[in-house]
Amino acid sequence: MGALGINVDALLDTDILIGILRDDPQTVAWLRSIDDHRFGISAVVWMEVVRGATNKVNLQQLVKLLEQYRVFPITEADTFWAMEQLANFRLSHGIDYADCLIAAAAARTGLPLYTRNHKHYAPLLGTNALRPY
Repeated sequence: MGALGINVDALLDTDILIGILRDDPQTVAWLRSIDDHRFGISAVVWMEVVRGATNKVNLQQLVKLLEQYRVFPITEADTFWAMEQLANFRLSHGIDYADCLIAAAAARTGLPLYTRNHKHYAPLLGTNALRPY
């Protein structure tokens, strides 16, 4: 059982889902190595993936993929946390507002976030920003 009684072990960043969609060998191998994990995603990750849809069929495929993950909505507290992080780290680390909103769900729940973009998430989450491979 994950943090706060949530039946999720960790959250995934958009770049991991893109690796899944592209059938990236490293991503596939990593997922196979930890197939007992249950993953969630931020609502922002959900929207970033759907934003990449190229047509109606592709959109349906993306939504179907995303249905297998618990989606963590953005809360009011997440918004204010993300705003503070953006003000603190935008210039020094080049962090984007979407990174801050994605990290907010991990910060709120205490769940680790798997990302290939460790550079942007480490200042926000410390050791809870994990590299999958």
